[in-house]
Amino acid sequence: MGLVILVLALLAGGAIAVGNGRLSRSVAGMEAALPTPIAALRTDLPPIVERFARRNGAGQAGLCAQRLTQVGALRKTPGGAFSRVQASQRMTLGAPGFVWSARGTLGGLPLLRVIDRYAEGTGVLDVWVFGLVQVAEAHGDQTNLSEAMRYLAELPWMPDAIMLNADIAWEQVDDSHVAASLATSGGVARVVLGFDAAGDITEISAQDRPAVEGDKMVLRDWRGLFSDYRKIGPRRIPTRGQVGYVYDDGFEVYFDGTILDLRLERCAN
Repeated sequence: MGLVILVLALLAGGAIAVGNGRLSRSVAGMEAALPTPIAALRTDLPPIVERFARRNGAGQAGLCAQRLTQVGALRKTPGGAFSRVQASQRMTLGAPGFVWSARGTLGGLPLLRVIDRYAEGTGVLDVWVFGLVQVAEAHGDQTNLSEAMRYLAELPWMPDAIMLNADIAWEQVDDSHVAASLATSGGVARVVLGFDAAGDITEISAQDRPAVEGDKMVLRDWRGLFSDYRKIGPRRIPTRGQVGYVYDDGFEVYFDGTILDLRLERCAN
């Protein structure tokens, strides 16, 4: 019996390794397919936005993408337990796009894979267990809208995208808030960014962001907090980010992440 269990365990481990390897190759293909146009520096930004981008190191042409490395905690359901995650994210600067690939724990074991992506107006969210079983997927117009909102909300981590991405429409809301917008098949993605007295973006908000709850999409107001600014690699960015939804009983964070590394990618000649 012991030998049978050992053989089954080895077969299961081999299958999981094969599944995770397949997912990793798929993620690499998604990253390679992201649009990376060579973009000119924008000259039409609200002054508070341009000051933020430039004081944090942006303002250089010829950059097309960046990669972030993160660690954090992710909650899959309201009120649920947090799972530890490690993630890598490739983000495009001259056009909206990203691929976020995270490995998390399930029952204390490193079995969960989450792949969140947006490119050329299309967003998809996939969740896998063991690298073999897809347990959740979201796509369609509402997902396109939701993922475009994510791209905009993460602009504090992408000062170069602020300077380079001409697809983003900017609107000054008041002295300390601006709205960034992208057109999508699900409507206009609009995220408001809030600045503190020092000129750093410390909060984001959006109304009616599509959220996956069970087997359906619901619209909820969305909030985010950014803090602990410091230089990571070539850029000064907030190293901590938290996002969550506003429920009937109040605001609840579902992701709390820390940036470990940032690397910029120059455009191919």
